Amino acid sequence: MAQVMAGAGSIRRGWHLLAGIAALALITGYIYLGFLYAFAKVLVYAALTFLIASFTGTGGWLLLTAGNTGGGHGDMGNVFQAHAGSYADAISYTLGAILLILGVLMGLILMCMRKRIQIAVSCVQGACECLFDMPSLLLQPLVEVLVKIIVVGGLLYGLGWLLSVGEVTSQSATIGGKTVAGVHRSFEYTEDEKYMVLYYVFGALWIDEVFTAMGQFVVSYSVVLYYFSGYNEKNQKNAPTFPLWRGYGNGFMYHTGTIAFGAAIIAVVRLIRLILSYVAKQADATGNAACGCVAKVCVCLISCFESCLKFLNKTAYMDVAMKSTSFCTAAKNAMKMLLWNPDLVALLNGACFVFQIAGAGLITACGAFVASMVVSHETFSDAESEYYVEQPMILTIAAGIVSLMIAVPFMLVFDQCADTLLYCYVTKRGKGEAPRAFESIKENAEYEQKTMDNDDQM
Repeated sequence: MAQVMAGAGSIRRGWHLLAGIAALALITGYIYLGFLYAFAKVLVYAALTFLIASFTGTGGWLLLTAGNTGGGHGDMGNVFQAHAGSYADAISYTLGAILLILGVLMGLILMCMRKRIQIAVSCVQGACECLFDMPSLLLQPLVEVLVKIIVVGGLLYGLGWLLSVGEVTSQSATIGGKTVAGVHRSFEYTEDEKYMVLYYVFGALWIDEVFTAMGQFVVSYSVVLYYFSGYNEKNQKNAPTFPLWRGYGNGFMYHTGTIAFGAAIIAVVRLIRLILSYVAKQADATGNAACGCVAKVCVCLISCFESCLKFLNKTAYMDVAMKSTSFCTAAKNAMKMLLWNPDLVALLNGACFVFQIAGAGLITACGAFVASMVVSHETFSDAESEYYVEQPMILTIAAGIVSLMIAVPFMLVFDQCADTLLYCYVTKRGKGEAPRAFESIKENAEYEQKTMDNDDQM
């Protein structure tokens, strides 16, 4: 407790530093977006080249070094070593050949996908351009978190009241020949009460997913407005005013049912996953290994299915924001877009994932490093100073957490912006007043015809 109090005191006395680190993280986030906008193409090609070189280099090394294990046949130990060496050589040859083939195939695909890579690069650059022109989008994750804290807090409070309707039972224990009553208490529920709890949990999951889906719709709606807005007389993009609030107003006014329907699907899957997790836990507690194994496999499958549904839902909300379609129609359009452009979608999401991890890590590391350097100054290290920090490591960790909390909204909104820009571009074949990042894309007849055929089928 003394350590905890000392750490809390260090954070309290260093709040000025934490405020400065927060401002630094905000500046670093915009610098990172500017860096991506300027060097997105170089970074994407560098990452792909590194990946191809890693596959081919590792595969070639395994093939070259295989067969060098050796082993004698003089005694039983050498026989075992010879068998182990042969087994290791077989693995090296197989794995090396697979990696080498993958590296060559990726190189060939890279040469054939120059246009697709350019589109992905343009989406990354366009997302950076979008966030520079509409910085209010970065408030969306903060608004969503604050609303969720209030709503989820109220739901948990209600769940506590609901759980209290159960019958309290006490259990006794025999210790040293004496019976001690009231050692452990638990709740027992009737069948109807169990259904009530299950229904309440489903409702809580549904409400949580509604706010998540609404946040995705708001960002996509703002990007759609931005994508199709023109340029003014100064050749500057006519960024929409108050896009965040317009998105929330449009979503709650016209698309609440659509968003609630999509959120209900995810809530059902999450509830099934929770039930299966509980079954697996109970099976482990009772020693039923077979039931526990089956339940855990089902949990893995449901988790994978849930991830796919979340990605499909996120894409469907982009179609809702652009065309005001119903959820089923939007999901069908989203599925067609994903099936007809799997390489482009995978390329963009892979690049965005790398940039997200790199951005979050860079902003967090920068904030923690600056904090560690500042706390070593005599202002914070002198025991006679008003701002003396007893535990500088705690303050450094707090600075890293603050930086990460600011980095996450940058990365989440950046990913949603890039995905929405790609959806707008593919759906409308680059028409409209797209961001400047798309001006470098030269339409060729083959790609234009393919996209037109896809649109006609939609």
